[in-house]
Amino acid sequence: MHTIQEVLRLTYLSHLSSRQVSLLTNTSQTTVLDYCSRFKKISVPIKELLKYDNTRVMALLYPEMD
Repeated sequence: MHTIQEVLRLTYLSHLSSRQVSLLTNTSQTTVLDYCSRFKKISVPIKELLKYDNTRVMALLYPEMD
């Protein structure tokens, strides 16, 4: 699973703190919070997002890069 999806899964399905997620995924806490902030702005349920491929997830969370 891609890191972004893993971060979101741990945050929203496992209900871990950003610090815990950061430690588990070897990602900075700032990055974890950024992913969560971007996720909140899209209207896709977490369980649906986890089914998407990495390209689609990136396009949803980072539309300015298209």
